[in-house]
Amino acid sequence: MALLESEAKLIRKTWAPVQSSKDSWPRLFVIFFSKAPEAQKKFKSFESVPLSELPANKRLKAHAASVVTLLSGIIDFLDDPETMIEMIENMATRHHKRNIPISIFNALGESVIDFLKEMNPGKFDDEAVAAWTKLYSALVSVVKAEFEKLDNKK
Repeated sequence: MALLESEAKLIRKTWAPVQSSKDSWPRLFVIFFSKAPEAQKKFKSFESVPLSELPANKRLKAHAASVVTLLSGIIDFLDDPETMIEMIENMATRHHKRNIPISIFNALGESVIDFLKEMNPGKFDDEAVAAWTKLYSALVSVVKAEFEKLDNKK
């Protein structure tokens, strides 16, 4: 995946409000579970928590922090694809063990874009959507490849 420098800059710029607003991180999962209710069932620790109560749930907050931290790391290494891919492969391995399907990753990608629109009101334009879609599509491609590699080892 080769992002243009302008795309990388836009990704970093639109991610900055997320990094500086940890109280907003659970909102990503409220959006995600609204889009993909089946995804919430994959999380035993908060599978039956109503959406309205999720932002206060400590386990959800911790998982949201893990996801934001991983995405922040990926963004930090946009100019170092080998390290970025290693990070994604490690995450894919953990999710493969939990039988998380690719469809869940796709739904999360859509949710990330919706979340970024909320975090960048009036500033998350078509160019930003395109840059994030390119990055997230590459992430899903790495996850798919890692899942296939792990499936072939069985």
